[in-house]
Amino acid sequence: MTCRKARLCDAGEIHALMQPFVREGVLLPRSLSYLCENIRDFSMLEDERGRIVASGALHFFDEDLAELQSLAVLPSCQGRGLGRQMVRALLREARRHRVWKVFSLTHAPEFFLRQGFTLTDREQLPRKFMRDCLSCPKLHHCHQIAVICDVFTARPAPRRRAPAEAGEEAAFTSYAHA
Repeated sequence: MTCRKARLCDAGEIHALMQPFVREGVLLPRSLSYLCENIRDFSMLEDERGRIVASGALHFFDEDLAELQSLAVLPSCQGRGLGRQMVRALLREARRHRVWKVFSLTHAPEFFLRQGFTLTDREQLPRKFMRDCLSCPKLHHCHQIAVICDVFTARPAPRRRAPAEAGEEAAFTSYAHA
């Protein structure tokens, strides 16, 4: 598996990767033009054949805060730790940029807690993150939970994987708020 920053020519494949989760209503819809305009936010995992198997974005809000967005893992590749690998890559990117805090909105907080995130109150987050919420069909009945990570001090919980958790990546991939 290779992790790299997305290029403009990857936008169509990232868009296709996100679509099953958009249809389920767990990822915010993103147009191809939006992905092209924001492609610099995206990173991806490629398999040995060059196929995009996971992607996610790190969107900066100010000099010390970013949001982990649009996380998706190809359904046929779920359960292999690719979601965890994608989150770690995005947190490394945040460290390189000296961003202290990274948050996400999710229906799978347990996944993020194992990656070193903690629960937080969405009211503690800057209002400008909610601009994406305005285009969400679940605006007035959102059940996503806010999680946040202090990038320089967080340590992921030790990895322990029970057989029942094999489908866990599927839950994670689609629940991070666009």
